[in-house]
Amino acid sequence: MALRFSSIITLLAIFLCNSCSTPETQKPLLERNTEARAYFDVLEELVDEYYTLVETMLISAKEMKEKEASGEEPSFFDGIKILGSMGESLLKITELANEIEKTELQHLRFEQNLSREDFAEFMGIYEKMLQRFYDISKKAEELVE
Repeated sequence: MALRFSSIITLLAIFLCNSCSTPETQKPLLERNTEARAYFDVLEELVDEYYTLVETMLISAKEMKEKEASGEEPSFFDGIKILGSMGESLLKITELANEIEKTELQHLRFEQNLSREDFAEFMGIYEKMLQRFYDISKKAEELVE
């Protein structure tokens, strides 16, 4: 009986120690790593601006086609409006691309310091960004068709 009681106490002690030493669920990488957060913030802003550019161009192209279909000629003002919004977006995209280029060396350095799990999470986020960029590019192909 004493052996059984001590076995139960030992098992309980092992169970309690084991449950106390289990690490808590870690916060997501972007909440823990400010360098990764900064990199993805700029990358996301770049993709958002590219999306804005594509959407603006698609809407403008649709409006031009509708005017032509109704027999109306697109005006000089329509062209200036398109060029203005396109120029604004391209300027912002260029600034963001330069910012990403500046952080590229820093990005490579902090990427090397990530654990295997953090690197997998980093790549998952990066792949989602690239997929979004690709999807927007496919939408942009509508402009040429």
